[in-house]
Amino acid sequence: MKKNLLKYTRACLALLVFSALFYSCKKAKIIETEYPAQVMYISQSAVAAVGPNANGVYAITPNIPAQAYRFIVDAAAAKFNVPLGVIRSGVDLSGNVSAGITVSTDTIAKAIFWGNLPAGTEVLPATAYTLPASVDVINGSGYGTFTLAIDLNFLRTNLSKKYAVAVSISNPKSVTVNPKLSLALIYIEPAQVLVPVASFSNYIDNPSKTASFINFSANGISYSWNFGDGSPADTTVSPSHKYALPGTYTVTLTTTGIAGTGIPSVLPATVVIP
Repeated sequence: MKKNLLKYTRACLALLVFSALFYSCKKAKIIETEYPAQVMYISQSAVAAVGPNANGVYAITPNIPAQAYRFIVDAAAAKFNVPLGVIRSGVDLSGNVSAGITVSTDTIAKAIFWGNLPAGTEVLPATAYTLPASVDVINGSGYGTFTLAIDLNFLRTNLSKKYAVAVSISNPKSVTVNPKLSLALIYIEPAQVLVPVASFSNYIDNPSKTASFINFSANGISYSWNFGDGSPADTTVSPSHKYALPGTYTVTLTTTGIAGTGIPSVLPATVVIP
């Protein structure tokens, strides 16, 4: 009797397990997976919206060696180029997509009113820059680039000013634009990004009497190091220098401005070699 009951119990359990597996498999067959549609947005707008102090403004910051940059100076063409881009997200990145590029002047006044831009900020004049009419993202790619090209001479003659321009994308066919990230509010202070500021730190390797220098200069295009021991000048960005004798030396870094004109920035600092 006990054996029959045990067999019956095992059979019931097997039936329950089989039923559960069959039901779960059956359910899996009828579940439909939905993939997100393609969405486009300006990458600089996303950058400006990240972080605890983010206020939606993409500020053009000084160029510093070995750090991420937000502009490129083309001295030969007299252009101050701000690289911009759009991102196309989604599982399927097929198809060529083109989005129109427009400028919104009303946005600047609103940003000043709400405190996102400093008081006194002016709209960057349309005669001072160029933008393409559209930006393309090719089939299979999730990224497209374009450039805000600002007249370098205009910035040079307006170093004390503050400017902003609002760049937006619109009307890409078959792609949705993220309304919260469709506009990049770009802010620039010419003096902050054109005037050179020499800066560096150093550390000493005592046994070898070698000083290594890390260059943090802003807006430099060329550098000259005087190590204070009578050796020739070094034009390396962040050099190392071996001293022959212990002592206290005055090291001087001269940084030439990225705009190609103006007075270089000179910074002396004391280095002690044990």
